[in-house]
Formats: sequence, structure tokens, C-alpha cells
Amino acid sequence: MLSHPSNIDPQLLAQEVNTMMPLVEKDLADVEDTITYGKERLFKFVKDKKIMEALAFMYCFEGNTGQTLDIKEFCTTNNLLL
Repeated sequence: MLSHPSNIDPQLLAQEVNTMMPLVEKDLADVEDTITYGKERLFKFVKDKKIMEALAFMYCFEGNTGQTLDIKEFCTTNNLLL
């Protein structure tokens, strides 16, 4: 079971977003199918129970693409528990 997002320190999340943003920007510049890229990366973070990284990735992805990845639908589809 992943920790609840309310247990996440906002300052640590902001640091993770700042660290991850350039990497996500670079990756997005090199891929054609951004949704597939987003779902694959999100799946890896969620599967590894890295909630901080999953949230940071979602913010970075949405900020760069304007597309939202639905974490609840994603976890249900992939039989993952939140």
C-alpha cells in the first residue's frame, strides 16, 4: 500500500519536482507518444511504491504536456493499490 499523499512533505515534493523537471523535459523532447511515455514512467514509480516520485512525475508531465494522468484509473487498470 502506498502512503497517502497527505503524508508527503510539500517542500520535499517541490525539490523532487525541481530535480525531475529537466529529465522529463528532455525525455519528452525525444518521444513521439507522450501518453505512452507518461504511463510507462508512472507505472514504474507506482509499482516500486515511490509515491513522491510518482507525484513529482505527474506534476512535471502535466506541466510540460498539459495532459493529466489519472492515477486512480491507472492503478485500477493495472491492479495496483494506492
